[in-house]
Amino acid sequence: MMTSTPPVVLLFCLLAGARALAVLRTTSGTLTGVSRDSVTMYLGVPYAAAPVGDRRFQPPVDFASSNPRLAQSFGDSCVQPGHAVDVMHPQLTQREATKVTSEDCLTLNLFVPAVPENCSCDPLRPVMIWIPGEGFNYADASQFDASQMAAQGNVVVVTVNYRVGVFGFLSMGTEDAPGNVGIQDVLSALRWVKRNARAIGGDARRITIFGRFSGSMIVSTLLTSPAAKGLFQRAILQSGVATGPYIVEKEPEKAVKSLAHRLGCPLDDTLLPCLKSVDTQTLLQESQFVAQQWRPVLDGVVVPRDPLEAAKGKKAHEDVEVLIGENRGDGSLCYLTHYFLNSSHHGKIANDTLDEEDFQDLIRDHLRDYLKVDEPALIGAAVHEYHYARPSEYSFRDQYLNFCRHMYTGWSTEAFARSLASQGLKVFRYEFATRPGQSRQPDFLGAAFGDEVPFVFGFLQSGDEKELDLQDSIVKYWTSFAAHGDPNGQVSVNAEEWPQFVPETWSYLVLSKDDLGVKSSSETRSRDHHFWTEVIPSILGGQRSSRRTPCSLLGDVQGAKEDSVEFPHAEHLLLGLSAATLVLILFTVASIFCLFRISQRTK
Repeated sequence: MMTSTPPVVLLFCLLAGARALAVLRTTSGTLTGVSRDSVTMYLGVPYAAAPVGDRRFQPPVDFASSNPRLAQSFGDSCVQPGHAVDVMHPQLTQREATKVTSEDCLTLNLFVPAVPENCSCDPLRPVMIWIPGEGFNYADASQFDASQMAAQGNVVVVTVNYRVGVFGFLSMGTEDAPGNVGIQDVLSALRWVKRNARAIGGDARRITIFGRFSGSMIVSTLLTSPAAKGLFQRAILQSGVATGPYIVEKEPEKAVKSLAHRLGCPLDDTLLPCLKSVDTQTLLQESQFVAQQWRPVLDGVVVPRDPLEAAKGKKAHEDVEVLIGENRGDGSLCYLTHYFLNSSHHGKIANDTLDEEDFQDLIRDHLRDYLKVDEPALIGAAVHEYHYARPSEYSFRDQYLNFCRHMYTGWSTEAFARSLASQGLKVFRYEFATRPGQSRQPDFLGAAFGDEVPFVFGFLQSGDEKELDLQDSIVKYWTSFAAHGDPNGQVSVNAEEWPQFVPETWSYLVLSKDDLGVKSSSETRSRDHHFWTEVIPSILGGQRSSRRTPCSLLGDVQGAKEDSVEFPHAEHLLLGLSAATLVLILFTVASIFCLFRISQRTK
């Protein structure tokens, strides 16, 4: 779909001295882009036919055209709620005010660096395909200006729009509404890039997919999906692995029935035509009131298994190199949730006044949300592990944010990385630990969720010299990995050598402006890994609670290689506690009740 250029983009291009030229001949037509400095941008390029009318909820149909096409402005964003600009990095908000959303949105954007004149270098550059995603209800490729990354790293960067929310993840398990069509959109974009790699100056043998949060979760599904085999050679995952009932929807039919009830659609053969006939904005609005989330399902084709289970079973693509990590302050996800909900806990977290009762309530609520289970033994074990078993100098806020980090990104990232490395894949592991000076998050969150993005794309143009140096290193690490399958290829001799993540040491790189360096797996990191991959499955496996919802996250722990750790773990609550520990635990009535339930279940 051709759209008019938003004013902010026109202004941006004029100020940057952009000029229209550079024609590419692709399967989507002859594209005329717009050049700025040493990079030419081809924007709003359709890779699949518009999924409108009867094509709503259906898999994408590849787009083909031989017609000329002006590719000088972003296409419409896929239908989604507005972003919360008050917590976004300033570089990501430039287009939000003028953004137009539409179901006709399956486009991609190309950032192609110029080949220097009289250069004997390889004219075909590595290709990096960015999959955005802020949860499966939000994804907007136009937020990401990849020109700096393309120029500095000499890579072709592609950013992809795909369907989100009810439009991308409604599932009826039928040919006309199979579910996971948002992921199938991404697969269609990957096929487009592979077909057109040479035309856009890219090397089809060096394609890297990368993303953050739900974009990273899609990367993890593609790493283990037979449908994606051969479409890429490298993968970068930033704070997100698709696993467990929080991500993989087990009962999508409940969401469909709830939506049908809200829209007045009958539960018979006319249900799907009825849903397809609802206007776009009404469907978007009503879908947000459905209790179940619109997210991936196990469909037997695109997502045949939980990605972490597949990795444990050595079912990941064996010929792919992986760079994977998370942010030290990813626990900020929980703080932001309380901020958006204006909950009573938000102020207490901000002011560091959480007490023990608050802590236990929060742990219980998050475990219910994440694991879809209400089991007192599990709650008691988590409270013990993240409070009583941790150093006493940390406040309840610190412990709560640490728990959130491990629950939502940390444990699954570590488990996925270890499973891939144990399978023999070449893996590089990182922890991002720098709070950018332009961050809109409170200082106490540190390197908050998403704070690595400006460094990866080279958004920072001025400010703290240490931050700019770190940004330079990160862009080089990421693009070197895309070029060579090793992040050390283009990095200067003064930069830290990034070791491979292997079972002997589980070494990883800390990306910090003050302390860039290599660390090996600590006792604490091994303990966290053990708690989420061993303790939780053993507790739930030993309980026969009617409150439990089956969790794919917990399904396959046998055979996974784990470290042996020589310190007490939270499951020891189930085996008997020392008198000294009991004195600490018996502070509140809730703790007494929890302990009673645990002790009863271990007799």
